[in-house]
Amino acid sequence: MIKILPISAFVLGLVLVGITSGFTSGKQTSYTFEYVPPSSNDYSQAEVENLANWEYTTSTVNCGGSNRACSITAPASLVNTSGDEPELKSEINLETKEASNEAYIISVETGATFANQN
Repeated sequence: MIKILPISAFVLGLVLVGITSGFTSGKQTSYTFEYVPPSSNDYSQAEVENLANWEYTTSTVNCGGSNRACSITAPASLVNTSGDEPELKSEINLETKEASNEAYIISVETGATFANQN
């Protein structure tokens, strides 16, 4: 009987930790945004740097390459979640370069990551 009591207490503790952690981990910590050109194939530097052209997505964004902007994944601290859809905050630092009328990301705010595509 004495050996069962410590084991039972340990198991009960694990169950309680599992139950309570399920209730406290519901906040999203990062958000992915995909560049959506305002008009057909417009990857100009001005449009890529316009945060209104970055749309939140829950889908996997398939980026691969380096020639033009594709996606940004930002921590919750850089995202405005007060509206219908999450949006990148206006103060996010986004640096791009343009080559052959297509802009690509070279740097983004600390804590965020980016991907370009071909």
